[in-house]
Amino acid sequence: MYKIEIWKDNTTKIIETIEDWCSGDKISKKLNLSRTSVWKIISKLKSMGYVIEARKGKGYKLISKPEISIYEIASILKKNNVNLVREIYYFKEIDSTNEFAKKIGRANALIFAETQTAGKGRLGRRWFSDYGGLYFSITLKPNLSIENIPKITLTSGLAVCEALNELKLNARIKWPNDVLIDGKKVCGILCEIVGEINALLTIVGIGINVKNRIPKELEDKAVSISQIKETKLSDVFEKTIKKFDFYYNRLLEGEWDRIKKRWIEKSDTIGKKVLIKIGGKEYSGKALSIDEDGGLILDNGTKIFSGECFYN
Repeated sequence: MYKIEIWKDNTTKIIETIEDWCSGDKISKKLNLSRTSVWKIISKLKSMGYVIEARKGKGYKLISKPEISIYEIASILKKNNVNLVREIYYFKEIDSTNEFAKKIGRANALIFAETQTAGKGRLGRRWFSDYGGLYFSITLKPNLSIENIPKITLTSGLAVCEALNELKLNARIKWPNDVLIDGKKVCGILCEIVGEINALLTIVGIGINVKNRIPKELEDKAVSISQIKETKLSDVFEKTIKKFDFYYNRLLEGEWDRIKKRWIEKSDTIGKKVLIKIGGKEYSGKALSIDEDGGLILDNGTKIFSGECFYN
């Protein structure tokens, strides 16, 4: 595991400094670090996949960097002023980013994993998390009443959908929390609430199929972005976190009507006949809209806030 507090860590500054030749002495003076500390950080970066050339009389130069790393994530957050994340945990492998988020128990953390051995989907299902996908959780303490917390799920789905559409992928949202491309699932979102009623922690887990393989048994239901176009993990992450930060702050500022309108525009579900299963009960009808509280409204007057949605 790697961990950094992004506003206190100097490593991203070193990476930016050595994008051109820069001596160790200049780096140490600029960042008020010892030459030994600079050397240790450079060595650590090399162990993480950064290719850095060292040349006598010229210093260090960054030749290439991994497609995504804890420092690439930190750089993206800083560049886009994403203030809702203060610390990052980065795992090569973990059981579940959401489960680790529960152990942290505090807000403003981002937990990122290259792969999950027990990734979680809704209703206790496994989320297949092979290498090449994006798997991360964000911990939040929103200033919202408990009845408004479920709106975060819809807001998150809209953020991912719009991020993917910036990559010209024609993504749509399937109620309540899936993002589809050409009818196949490319992203799942799992929002969980933990803690005491007066100190609730909201965990938003996001899994996006980018370059990971799709299991044969899911090929008719799921898709990876790489099957449609080539893109970088860092590009997908940057677009997603920017949109999430934007819409999450709109939600906190009371702009739910704006989010709801946009969600409906991007919905794959509205206008279709659906079957919703929840708690051993079934509800069927035509999906008309979502209401002020975020519930799905059917043409028979039924309003549903969660469940498994099937198209008839």
